[in-house]
Amino acid sequence: MFQAWQTYAMLVAGPAGFFLLQTALGAGRLVAAQPGLVLANPLVALGWGLLVFGEHVRGGPWIALELVAAGALAGCTVLLAGSPLLRDEDPARQPA
Repeated sequence: MFQAWQTYAMLVAGPAGFFLLQTALGAGRLVAAQPGLVLANPLVALGWGLLVFGEHVRGGPWIALELVAAGALAGCTVLLAGSPLLRDEDPARQPA
């Protein structure tokens, strides 16, 4: 276990990720940091799966489906981040 490079990469990536998370959350309101965290989570998981665990991504027509899913995830995250319910404003007072 201690001879594999993945162990040491995890020992560096864990605290670094925690530091970046705390920095993002401390930089402002949660509504500003949350979209980036939501979008980064699957990308980091994909990177760890490919680089560390040797996973393989399906090719061919599956790539189009994966791109559509990634676009839907990004689009929905942006829509949710712009919701008036996440601001201090009263949504009933919003202009029509």
